Amino acid sequence: MKKKILSVFLIIFTGLLFAQKAITIESALDLAVTEIKKSVPTGVEIAVSRFSSDSKEMSEWLVQEVETRLIRAGKFTLLERNAKNLQIIDSEIDYQYSGDVDDSSMVELGYRLGAKYLVYGSFEQFGGLMQFTLKTTNVESGEIPVIASYSISNSSRITDLLGDEKSLNSAEDYLNMIARCQRKLTSIESDKNKEIQNVTSNIFTKYQEEINQAKAVPKEPWQSQADYSKKIDEVVSEIETRRDTELSGVETKANIKYDNQYKMVEIQMNKLIENIQNTSFVIRGESVQILLGEFNPEATPKYWPISIKSLDKLVNYTFNGKRTTSDADVKTEYITMESARKNNALEGEIVYKLIKVNSSFDYEVKVISVRVNNTENGTTVINENINEIVGSVNANAELSGKTNYEKPVKKQSVQKENKTTPKKTTTKTEPKVVNNVNVNVTNTVNKTTTNVSKTSTTASISTQKNPFESKEDWSYLADRTGGYCKSTIGKTSFEGETFDILSLSGKTGNGGTYEEMANYNEKSIKNFIKKGKTLKFYVKGDGNTYKIRFRMTLSEKKYSDYGYTFKTKKGEVVEVKIPYTELKHEQWSDYHKFDSTLVNGILLNVENISAKKDYFIQIFDAKVY
Repeated sequence: MKKKILSVFLIIFTGLLFAQKAITIESALDLAVTEIKKSVPTGVEIAVSRFSSDSKEMSEWLVQEVETRLIRAGKFTLLERNAKNLQIIDSEIDYQYSGDVDDSSMVELGYRLGAKYLVYGSFEQFGGLMQFTLKTTNVESGEIPVIASYSISNSSRITDLLGDEKSLNSAEDYLNMIARCQRKLTSIESDKNKEIQNVTSNIFTKYQEEINQAKAVPKEPWQSQADYSKKIDEVVSEIETRRDTELSGVETKANIKYDNQYKMVEIQMNKLIENIQNTSFVIRGESVQILLGEFNPEATPKYWPISIKSLDKLVNYTFNGKRTTSDADVKTEYITMESARKNNALEGEIVYKLIKVNSSFDYEVKVISVRVNNTENGTTVINENINEIVGSVNANAELSGKTNYEKPVKKQSVQKENKTTPKKTTTKTEPKVVNNVNVNVTNTVNKTTTNVSKTSTTASISTQKNPFESKEDWSYLADRTGGYCKSTIGKTSFEGETFDILSLSGKTGNGGTYEEMANYNEKSIKNFIKKGKTLKFYVKGDGNTYKIRFRMTLSEKKYSDYGYTFKTKKGEVVEVKIPYTELKHEQWSDYHKFDSTLVNGILLNVENISAKKDYFIQIFDAKVY
């Protein structure tokens, strides 16, 4: 046993070391195709779909090179990339040359192409680091037998294929790349979880067929009922033992397969995070506005008010200062400054840094210095060290042009223009930025005239009840006494629209096998759940973790549950999106492949709370698509 554990550790450790060592793209292709040769049966029909990349030339070159190596292997029947097949690929893959591929969509694509296995992947750049990933999907089972991921060293070939390499010049470039890494990590984790679920489901199905066959063996005439039942139980127990042994290794195998790829992106992202904190960024030109106020000849010393305002969406900052004159030659300086004003010769710049705060993706914006130059004579008008935090930004929020908060400008009186500078407010009705979405969670209907049409539209839609819009259908179920659930329906405003909001509150019981809030309105649930493949809703909670379960009643005493866990933030609204493909079978329930048309119950329970504790959760705008 110790030897097995050591072997697994060495495999993982070796994989992580290898992930950090860059190799040529040609070597990576050779190694990846070798993995295909090991893992894909001889003689099967195999097709190469597409490799995502920042460059069309790179994408097409990778396809050609993989196909050439597969043909050279002489082990597979490679499907031709004719006009018809290329049209199918274009219609099925929801990306051009750059972007992540949904592994589940590869199954449908493989069917349409007539392939048994499909090869695809990506070539990605993360701030000077490059990664090549190749995947192979079994079209019939949905299993991904090959995931080969390598760090790639630069070469003249790569330079030619990529053209002008993406350089990281601005803070926005870094944030975009960090956000891209974050999305990649999320995608890898999602792919791993999907594979675990798919493989687990296939194992359950395989062994359930064996169990059913064992139970179907007829009783021999010489067997007593007790002997027959004992024999069947022994056979079923042996099958279940083999099943559980195989299930126990599913997660370990998936970790070995995906963690190498995950570690590579994580290393690249951490390097970007380190670099962004050691880089000073400068905004100038059209991103900086210079405002020169009226000369004050009565002041001592005499001066011009001067304002430097950032127009960059990441830096919400205005510096208000003075340009004082020299008593020795006021006239000359006055003429010089007025000439600069007339000819728009004042040029400013703001130097700032991004400083990581509570996570890898949240940064404080710190202004280091400001400077104004007179381009007519090359003199410096303003040169001040600031070293002040002026706001914050999130890598993902930045992509949509939003920051976590806005810093008010300094309250020095310079000119009237500064009075209109946006200021941070602290009123309770101010929308918060939660999960990069502006929301307002007050319980009053927005009565502004600009939102009347939206509100009325929402009201008409909400009359079509779904399971999360009816308080009567929810009740509290438990195997011990003490707990309870109170359900109410109210109104909430969100992004200018009004929604019915379901509130579930109460106290947990004394503990037991189960405690849950349940909805068994079969007609309402079936009509709702079967409308699509993803459930989405917004939730405002108490900070606890909840699990939602979908129940399929198979017979009077049998049911199959599939669950999904989500976290709430106390007092804040978050979005919960549940693709049905990410639901996990609850192993204590009877196994049945998930079928949205069979779901007739929705259960909700608190995951991380002890006995006799209060809970509170609100759900609104639930949709299936």
